Amino acid sequence: MDTAASAPRFNVFMIAELRDEIMEYDKSVAAKVALLQKGFVESARRIIWRDVDEPCALFKLIAPVHCPQDPRDEHEFILDELPTQEALRKLAAIAGLVHTLCQSSHTCAASVRQILAIVCQTQGRPLLPNLLSLDAATMGLALGTEIPLLCASLTSLTCILPSEYHMRSLSDTIDDYVRFAAGLESITFITLANPEEHGDSTFNALARLAERLPHLQAVNLPVYYLTDTVLCKLASSTVSTLGFSHCDYSLNSGDPVDVLPACWMSDPGSLPHGSFASLRVLALCATLEAVAALINHPHFPSMQLLDLTVRAVQHEPAESVQQLHLAIGAHCLSLKSLCLNLSPPIDPNEALWPAGVDASQFGLDALIPLVNVHTLEQFSIVHRRPLQVADGELATLCIGWPRMQYLALNPVPSTQEPPTLTLLSLIDVAHHCPDIRELALYVNAAHNSAYPTGHAPHRFSASLARLCIAASHINQSTRQSVAAFLSRVLSPTTILCAYDARFDDAGHVDLASQVTADPNAAWNFESHWSWVTDILPILLLSRVELVGY
Repeated sequence: MDTAASAPRFNVFMIAELRDEIMEYDKSVAAKVALLQKGFVESARRIIWRDVDEPCALFKLIAPVHCPQDPRDEHEFILDELPTQEALRKLAAIAGLVHTLCQSSHTCAASVRQILAIVCQTQGRPLLPNLLSLDAATMGLALGTEIPLLCASLTSLTCILPSEYHMRSLSDTIDDYVRFAAGLESITFITLANPEEHGDSTFNALARLAERLPHLQAVNLPVYYLTDTVLCKLASSTVSTLGFSHCDYSLNSGDPVDVLPACWMSDPGSLPHGSFASLRVLALCATLEAVAALINHPHFPSMQLLDLTVRAVQHEPAESVQQLHLAIGAHCLSLKSLCLNLSPPIDPNEALWPAGVDASQFGLDALIPLVNVHTLEQFSIVHRRPLQVADGELATLCIGWPRMQYLALNPVPSTQEPPTLTLLSLIDVAHHCPDIRELALYVNAAHNSAYPTGHAPHRFSASLARLCIAASHINQSTRQSVAAFLSRVLSPTTILCAYDARFDDAGHVDLASQVTADPNAAWNFESHWSWVTDILPILLLSRVELVGY
């Protein structure tokens, strides 16, 4: 008797936890499972509609929707007919399941405000009563048009700051937030307007955010909007995150003059005792002198900071960089992430970034104070010119960062001055930073490209997912030795790539997919690095087969 054939069949979909995990992995699977058995319909609906990144799919429940091929053709994004009561009941049955609403960049990019206006004529608010997270900015909803989506359960909101030409003020809109979504814990403002379209009323409204929304924990603003007025007003709040809503290199809206305080932070009376009691994450666009003064302030809780992002507002001398690092090395001893963007933005203010004046280079002297921060797990610095750090000096830095996981030392400067690091620096990083996951350096791969004879072998572990050095100097005569060198220090799972430095929307450095640090930076090394990238996997595989590691 065939035991396997006679054994009872076991349906994995009868285990609720396993079934839900499978359906959550792929929404199309959830729909197919629901068609197979009626008992799974509710689970499938809950999973399919929990996170909606295609609003037109939601509104197709009430009537056919025309999505334009061109997102600018907003007049085409309309319902064919007014929704019937039966269609509205169908929407209501789904509406309570939606927890997240946004507009994915991979779907129709048209605005949904026309449909909202139609639906809200016949459907009471809130339209989605259990919504937790709303990104009104990606849907192109101007201030005021998102009100039908506000609800008591909402905890996270992303919206667009108004211009002075907008009929509705930010203060009026915040009144609506207090009325309809008083439980907000995180609010993010972005701006698509020109600098001259904003006035003091915007800053005054932002300064009162925390007192009007008592549950607020995170405030994310454009780079030039965390002024000294706003910062001082938020000092008495329980906000734990003051971040950038976006710090993309290409985005420069707002007026940088607004974030040029006269070092008011150095006055002990400027911040009362107990300021920023809950602050853990801070992103500032300011002079380095002002940031250093804030960190040194006796009433600023520098020791509790876990994440610090600084974007320069002007050319900074090497001395200012060193003073900032001295302040961080003395007071920010719990810091896990430090990101410094010292490069000029696109269309810079000429008074702050003079065209005829180049940035000052700096090296180990300016960076050495940071070795006191042994808790660092991520460090990134972006600068117009290459860092003047030699191989042995990088080893000195890495000894102080045993927990480092993401390290980017200005891997794509805007000038083609020769780098001082060589491939030998990789050996030191592998030795002193065993947990490194992503590494981005600017090296001279045309020099010291041969692995040193008799040197103790130090290889990166499999945890190194990406090595970003493919914007560095290399030539045809050395590319073969470069590939051989890398095969000695990398694991087969490491990806070799170029690196383009930027800050992501949260203000942190994203080493995986990035925007160029300077659109004028042009390198002549791409073909040689492409050759190395193609041959390296073969060398790594051969090494594993021959040597065993």
